[in-house]
Amino acid sequence: MRTLNDRIVPLFGAVALLLLCGRPAVAQPDYTLRPTYGSVTLQPGFSPDPHTVRLTAGGPNRTSLGGVSAYVAAPPDYRLSYTAGNYPLTFYVGSQADTTLLINLPNGTWVADDDSRGSLQPRIRLTSPQSGRYDIWVGTVGPSTASATLYISEYSTVRAIPVRAVPIRALPYRLPITNLVSSSRR
Repeated sequence: MRTLNDRIVPLFGAVALLLLCGRPAVAQPDYTLRPTYGSVTLQPGFSPDPHTVRLTAGGPNRTSLGGVSAYVAAPPDYRLSYTAGNYPLTFYVGSQADTTLLINLPNGTWVADDDSRGSLQPRIRLTSPQSGRYDIWVGTVGPSTASATLYISEYSTVRAIPVRAVPIRALPYRLPITNLVSSSRR
């Protein structure tokens, strides 16, 4: 017959083991998993530029890979197979939320960004990108998820969006004419 002591000792042992081990392991970003929002293969001079992907940023896993604290999903959000040319490669995010960007480069290096260019949106610009596979996670600063758009571009600056032209004679005064759209990829 089992005594009270026989029941309590294993219970205390299990509690002690749990306390010593800490929290259960949380999944980290895993580039071997299939990307949630698909993949693309891009060559130098790809079109349309930027290449865009709508996705949900964030996830249940907190990571500090690349030196930025973020919440991400375990699988990559997107995968890019890229053949490098003579252009820089820029990844940036558009969202109403405070987002982060985490990329596993073709050489296995992790890079990350948060709050670039004075905004809550991340941007990673590679001046001499490598050919190969880029696994990309769009994260959030907090544990919530958010709608976001990932942009991949070879342009060095964000291009202006053309608007309907207004004839000069229809304006009450003259405006200087400037080039609004740059086609420079440097």
